[in-house]
Amino acid sequence: MLIVFYTALVGLVASGVVGSGWSLALDRPMQGRDLFEGGLLKPLCALLVVIHTPLRLMRLGAGMVLDGMVSGAVILAAGFGWSFLQGVFILTQFFGVT
Repeated sequence: MLIVFYTALVGLVASGVVGSGWSLALDRPMQGRDLFEGGLLKPLCALLVVIHTPLRLMRLGAGMVLDGMVSGAVILAAGFGWSFLQGVFILTQFFGVT
């Protein structure tokens, strides 16, 4: 069970690194509307938004749970699941963990 949390943490850390790198490079936080701006780097932008989404879901879900909304647990679980799958991809493709 600990490996599941470790794997999800790897995905969540990658999500945070991408979001922080975006903020440092462009001097503004990553937003969903970035997908609709034109340019040659649109595929890269889409990839970075997809990588950063688990962190946004986890933050939104945690805030909703703290406010007493039960639906926040579903969003929190979705963010955890996405982080886990992202962590599995990172660990298998970049570090060769099987």
